Amino acid sequence: MYKDRGASGSIDRRRINDALDKHLEKSAPSGSREIVGKQKVRISAPSTCSGKHPDHRDQPSASNSKNEEESETDSEESDVSGSDGEDTSWISWFCNLRGNEFFCEVDDDYIQDDFNLCGLSNQVPYYDYALDLMLDVESSHEESETDSEESDVSGSDVEDTSWISWFCNLRGNEFFCEVDDDYIQDDFNLCGLSSQVPYYDYALDLILDVESSHAEFTEEQNELVESAAEMLYGLIHVRYILTGKGMAAMLEKFKNYDFGRCPRVYCCGQPCLPVGQNDAPRSSTVKIYCPKCEDIYYPRSKYQGNLDGAYFGTTFPHLFLMTYGHLKPQKASQRYVPRVFGFKIHKP
Repeated sequence: MYKDRGASGSIDRRRINDALDKHLEKSAPSGSREIVGKQKVRISAPSTCSGKHPDHRDQPSASNSKNEEESETDSEESDVSGSDGEDTSWISWFCNLRGNEFFCEVDDDYIQDDFNLCGLSNQVPYYDYALDLMLDVESSHEESETDSEESDVSGSDVEDTSWISWFCNLRGNEFFCEVDDDYIQDDFNLCGLSSQVPYYDYALDLILDVESSHAEFTEEQNELVESAAEMLYGLIHVRYILTGKGMAAMLEKFKNYDFGRCPRVYCCGQPCLPVGQNDAPRSSTVKIYCPKCEDIYYPRSKYQGNLDGAYFGTTFPHLFLMTYGHLKPQKASQRYVPRVFGFKIHKP
């Protein structure tokens, strides 16, 4: 069931989470949960998939306007593909790259004035070629082409992959480690979870790759089981990472910077650890904790930022640093000092 999804796991996860929310609303008390439920219903409406919002005031006119919008969109796309790709300057292309949003576009006149570039030729290798490229000037340097990235997972690998490996390798799930089957099969470790997770038995079978009767379910029921399996795995995961094996698995991810680095400059790229602000599910999203400045930040990836913080808990990073005390860095003491033309700003 999960193996056919491939790279679209993150999209399916959002869809099946919406379905799970609908299921939980039926048993939830009225109040703030109802407001969330209404929002979820709107999100999971069919109109969202097509990118159009239905207009219930005038149905015929809405269909006509839809056709007009589609024709206008097609013409706009043809204009972009035909001219913008070729006419875009290097500076515009560079500033519009993902991650370069902080840059503004420097005027060509400013760059062409040698006075403004004084001293830079000694700092930049291949200065002349780089300047020509920036100004869209033809030069003798050869253009290099990079091949598109190919998927690391082949067809046969997908078929042999367990649900746990498949889930942990989904885009956005890099913070998860793989929980041992032996740990999951021990009922003591799952104590109390059956009352928190709907379709508990079916979700557990899915996690352990056990064949069960849920193959006869409807598509909507299968989506509920998949979403329940994700929730159940997260609640198992938060317990597992507090054990010796779990911490060892998270240690490898910590050494590989899988949890990201502290965005604070004076922490000098300190590796971070995942942390939740609340142990209750669906309360807050996961954050990253920096052991150096002892503060928490949002994950760099928006996909990782959508993970439930309860799947990592409030205890893990601190118990981890107590267990591996040699990894705890000295607390950061240096702070940024604002200056204007090299002079400190007076504080009133």
